[in-house]
Amino acid sequence: MTAVLWFWSPVPNLRANVSLKGFLMLFRNAASIFALAFAAACSGGDNSEAEVSVAPDPEVASTEPGVEREAVYAPPVEQPVDPFTNANYNEVIVTHVALDLDVLFDEKVLDGMAILDLDYKDPEATRLVLDTNDLDINSVEARNNGSWSEAEYALGADDTVKGAALTIELPDRPTQVRIVYRTSPAAEGLQWLSPAQTAGKEHPFLFSQFQPLYARSMAPLQDTPAVRITYSAKLSTPPELLAVMSAAQDQDGD
Repeated sequence: MTAVLWFWSPVPNLRANVSLKGFLMLFRNAASIFALAFAAACSGGDNSEAEVSVAPDPEVASTEPGVEREAVYAPPVEQPVDPFTNANYNEVIVTHVALDLDVLFDEKVLDGMAILDLDYKDPEATRLVLDTNDLDINSVEARNNGSWSEAEYALGADDTVKGAALTIELPDRPTQVRIVYRTSPAAEGLQWLSPAQTAGKEHPFLFSQFQPLYARSMAPLQDTPAVRITYSAKLSTPPELLAVMSAAQDQDGD
């Protein structure tokens, strides 16, 4: 434990901000000087002078006015890992997601695909692990040399907090994967309102809210604040409805 002490000095305008250890070292040095001075005063009238030197202690704060020891910060050797994600973002990171989804109000689901752009952080990485929650995965493909081919994948056991890990084997280290999937009517990140629940009472309404861990219920992603991605989306809705997202809107409404 480190304590910071202010102490008074008989020297005018002299203060030092020191640690407890530094204060004890100053006290020890001062006590030594006092003992030597007392011994010289009691030496019986000897007028000879004696030089007393005390070696500076590097652990003691400077006693110069306005001078403080510089704090040294050592960053952690390993970056902390988000405990609420299954993603292996320290090995492979998703940089962009392109969504192409049908909005099915009658079934209260999104149906379509997501194309993920990949950046390999680990030169030995040959798999991608994504977060999902109640997603129905229909197929997974990887793009190699401009063409798509089936990729081996496995959907792990469901966890009540983190959902299920989607592990995709990528032995050829492709730069893109394409996942065809369907959301659940009970997806936590998607809120479906009937016409009766809206102000106009005429059309249904859908809105999304992905905090804290609900983006994985809308699409297979690396659902963690440790990953920042860009995205694009094409949403097919009934003709009387317009999809609006936090992005530049297509002026044609397509």
